[in-house]
Amino acid sequence: MSTYFLKRPIDVVASTAVLALLSPVLLGIGAWVRLTSPGPALFRQPRVGCNQETFEILKFRTMVNRPSCSVPSDVRAEAFDPPDDHGRSRAGLCGGR
Repeated sequence: MSTYFLKRPIDVVASTAVLALLSPVLLGIGAWVRLTSPGPALFRQPRVGCNQETFEILKFRTMVNRPSCSVPSDVRAEAFDPPDDHGRSRAGLCGGR
């Protein structure tokens, strides 16, 4: 008998429990992003997976407008702040501006 028949139900139950526990936090982050910036709380970002197949992942828009908290002084901030970046919001780790 394969361990798949035991592992799969454990994975499903554990992931459902973790999602249920984290859902209030995720809803709070989504509400914070929506209240502090225009636009949607989530954005789609393309990623490359197995066998070079691309897929889209949903991410919160929690990037800061300017990376002043972590960029070395010899690096231009414009390199980290492209004008067409849709992932920016005021709800960033550095406090937002």
